[in-house]
Amino acid sequence: MPVLLLGRVLGGITTSLLFSSFESWMVTAHRSNPEYADIDMSGTFALAATGNGIVAILAGILAQYSAGKLSIRQFLNIRVDICIFGVNVL
Repeated sequence: MPVLLLGRVLGGITTSLLFSSFESWMVTAHRSNPEYADIDMSGTFALAATGNGIVAILAGILAQYSAGKLSIRQFLNIRVDICIFGVNVL
């Protein structure tokens, strides 16, 4: 149980760092470049949040499908995971 709790805490910290580092970079790049002075960043952040939600939904649907419908063959789930990992690497 303590290992699971530690994993949850570390997962939360890494997720916070992942999102805050991109946002910090975006704000710094926006402020340092005079070409972007008239551009509002809220549209970019809204698009990023919407895209993140859509990808999370699609990942959940694919995971449910591969776990439920394709569980007849044990190794097929692993192959689906490997394919998704390969797409993410690109």
